Amino acid sequence: MRLIKDVDDSMKVEALSVLNALKMGKRVFGNVAEGLKLTLKNKEKELEKLESNKSKLEVLSVGDDLRSDIKMLKAGIKGEEDLAEYLEQIIKYDKDLRDIVFFASLSDPEQNNGGDDYISDSDFIAVYGNNILIMDAKNIRTNPEIPIYLQDNLLVSASGQEMLELHSSTHIWRNIFDKYGLDMTEIGVRGCVVIVNTTGALIWKNDTWFRSNVKPIHMADLVDFLKTWIEGKDNQTSLKLLTTIANMQIKKEKSRLNLSQTMKRFGI
Repeated sequence: MRLIKDVDDSMKVEALSVLNALKMGKRVFGNVAEGLKLTLKNKEKELEKLESNKSKLEVLSVGDDLRSDIKMLKAGIKGEEDLAEYLEQIIKYDKDLRDIVFFASLSDPEQNNGGDDYISDSDFIAVYGNNILIMDAKNIRTNPEIPIYLQDNLLVSASGQEMLELHSSTHIWRNIFDKYGLDMTEIGVRGCVVIVNTTGALIWKNDTWFRSNVKPIHMADLVDFLKTWIEGKDNQTSLKLLTTIANMQIKKEKSRLNLSQTMKRFGI
C-alpha cells in the first residue's frame, strides 16, 4: 500500500493512530456491530420497562413486536461478527487482498435521524486506493438449491418468496465525503450485501444485479468478488480518506460505574 500523507493539522493525532496501526499490519478497524448493540440495549430496556409496568397478559400481547426486534438484532450482530472474523482471516492469508482496509460499524451523526431507539449505521466500509465499497452484512437463511435474485431493490427467491428489501447507502457516503472536503471525482463508491450463513446461496446475477449498488453475494464468494473489485486499480490511498472514515466509527459506550472507591481500596 502506498499512502498519501495529506492530512491537515486538525486530524494529525487521529491520522497518526491510523498510520501506526497500518504499520503494525492492522487491516480491520472498529467496534463490530456496535450500532446494533446500542440499538439492542435500547430495545431490551424498553421491554424491561414494559414488563415492569404491565400485567402478564398485557406484556404477552404488547411485547411480541419488541421480542421479534430483539431476536432480529441478535441475528444481525452475529452476522456482522462472523463477517468481521472472516475478513480478518482472508486479509491475513491472501496476499492479493492485503492492501484493502476495512472499517466496521460507522455512522454520521447528521444522517442518524432515528433518535435514541435506532442507531443508523453502515456495517463495513472497504477502502482500496481511492475506491470505497459499502458492505452490508445480512444473516439470513438461504437454500443453495433455490436461486435468489434481485427484482428492483427486493431480494427474491425463485420459489416466489420476497426475502429482503435492500437499500443502498452509497449516496449518503458520497455526501459525507464531499462534506469533509474529499474530491468525489477521484473516489469511486460502490456497494454490496454480503449474505452470512453456513449453508451457501445460489445467486442469479441478472441485469438488475449488475446495475445495482446493493449487489447480493454470499460470503463464500467474497474473496473472488473483492479481487475483481480491486483488479486494475491503483492502491495509492489517501491518509485523509482513511482518517475521515476512522473518525466515524461508532465508539463503545463507556461504563457508568464509579470505580474510584474500589480503585483506592486496592491501591490502583
